[in-house]
Amino acid sequence: MTNAMFSAFHLSFHGNCREAMQFYQSCFNGDLEIQLVEEAPHSEELPTWMKHFVLQAILRIPGLMLIGSDLGTPSDLNASNRIAIHLTMYDESYFSEIISALTELQSQHITSLYKTDNRVSFTDRYHITWIITLRKCYVTL
Repeated sequence: MTNAMFSAFHLSFHGNCREAMQFYQSCFNGDLEIQLVEEAPHSEELPTWMKHFVLQAILRIPGLMLIGSDLGTPSDLNASNRIAIHLTMYDESYFSEIISALTELQSQHITSLYKTDNRVSFTDRYHITWIITLRKCYVTL
């Protein structure tokens, strides 16, 4: 057994999962796999409008995995049940790079931006809340 910890977050969307996950991929440079509903067994039984929804999208980033799906319904999704992602980073240049990618590229869509020298929190255009903290020292036990 290793001492490594793996983090994964599930993000719920309704129709814009592919767009959101491709955007996050462009920010983090991760590997993205997308499976559509029409590729699933028995999908022929589902309504045509639903077949182009994302059944599951997996974005693999070192130390983190984001999993998204379009299977939430608009009435089921709200800011409190989509998820908030809290990342702690130890590299100042990577922290700045990720903050720039997530905020500047979509600045017209960001709500409630809070920013200090070592912490940024905001809700993005996909209604996902991000909290990103820079820790200037790294301690191992």
